[in-house]
Amino acid sequence: MFTSLWFKLGSLAVILAAAVTGFFVMRQHFINEGYNECKATQKKEVQTVVKIQTKVIRQVEKVYVPQLKIIHEVGKTITKEVPIYVTAKDNKRCTINNGFVRLWNSANRSVPITESSTDETPSAVVLSDVAAEHSREAELCNATTLQLNALITEVEKEHAAVSHQN
Repeated sequence: MFTSLWFKLGSLAVILAAAVTGFFVMRQHFINEGYNECKATQKKEVQTVVKIQTKVIRQVEKVYVPQLKIIHEVGKTITKEVPIYVTAKDNKRCTINNGFVRLWNSANRSVPITESSTDETPSAVVLSDVAAEHSREAELCNATTLQLNALITEVEKEHAAVSHQN
């Protein structure tokens, strides 16, 4: 009788262990199923966003790339034409003093001028150098402005398209 009790308790323990194991296996199955569904949904959403981004980028590039090319072409043309508009005679008549050079360099580096006194002594820089440098810097500024505007347009269109999807 004592053995049969142990046998019954042992059997009950095995059945209980099997039930608990089955419960945890089924629970894990449902967790995995939910995870896989979530993962599939995220993958679909990412694919949708990538399609939207690709479409928007192509639209923006159609406008941006030709405009950027024009900016660079015009900038190079203006820089090449500096000797036409600022001649050697103009260079001799106009001196660029060292104070101006210091001011120009400080402004381009966004640093304050270190010397407080003006320096009116002539520099080795000539007027045509200033005109050519200004042309190159204006080209760069215009190209950067175009790039930033294109980026803003792209972000706004992507945001609108993604918001519209939801």
